[in-house]
Order: sequence, then structure tokens, then C-alpha cells
Amino acid sequence: MSIVISEIKLEEKEILNSFLIQYLKELNQDTAYPFLDSYWENEKRIPLKMTLDEKWAGFALINDHTLIDTNTIAIAEFYILPQYRKLCYGRHLAYEVFKTYTGQWEVLFQNDNLKGGDFWRSVISNYSETKLGHETILSFNNED
Repeated sequence: MSIVISEIKLEEKEILNSFLIQYLKELNQDTAYPFLDSYWENEKRIPLKMTLDEKWAGFALINDHTLIDTNTIAIAEFYILPQYRKLCYGRHLAYEVFKTYTGQWEVLFQNDNLKGGDFWRSVISNYSETKLGHETILSFNNED
């Protein structure tokens, strides 16, 4: 099976949007994503996709919008399609993103997203954890 992680092209924006809607529904959030266009307008916002044999399996949106540290990279959105979960593809995507983009990171998730919290705590090592209201932020540096 061929696994490829690459930047999402502007002409693929509507495909990403359809997966974003699915992702936001799972989180019981409004499915309008106001920042979508900015991923092709701002160089600090990077839309990434993971494909398996040329079929979309998930995406990661990274940016510099952080709550604790400045000059930090953040996972804004991260999604693996349901049929590819529990097969370690999410872990693979996360590792590749962190390997490609090194520096100080923040990963935020809702406290009631127990699966998300367990996933990120299992993927990231040497993190500090900060609770801000109903959100948790894992901060770490992967430059070493």
C-alpha cells in the first residue's frame, strides 16, 4: 500500500471541505469552517492530506495560531476517515507531520474528546499539559 502525505492543492479545496464537514459533525460543531480559504492565502497555514493508494485517508491542518507560546506551530485540525482508524494511519500522519515540521508545538483538544486526548498523549512524548477551561493543550518541542 502506498502512503503519501502531501500539501493539499487549491483545486482540492472542495474535497477537503467535504471531509471537514464530516469531521466537524463528529465533534458536534458548526460545519462552516471560516478559515478554509486562508490555507491557500497565508504561508503559515499548511493543509496536508494523507492518501493510501491515491485515495484520501485523512488530513492535518497546521498553522501558527497558538494559545500559550509564540513562534509555535499548532495542529488546527486533524482527521482520519473512519474506515482507516485503528489501523495506525493517524499515528503515521502525526509522526510524519512532526518529522517534517520541527519546532515548538501546541496540540489542543476538547476535554470531553477522550479518544482525541488519549491519541495525542500516546503520539507525543515529553509534553507539558495545560488545561484552559474546557480545552487541554499539549506543548512540546521536537527540534532535538
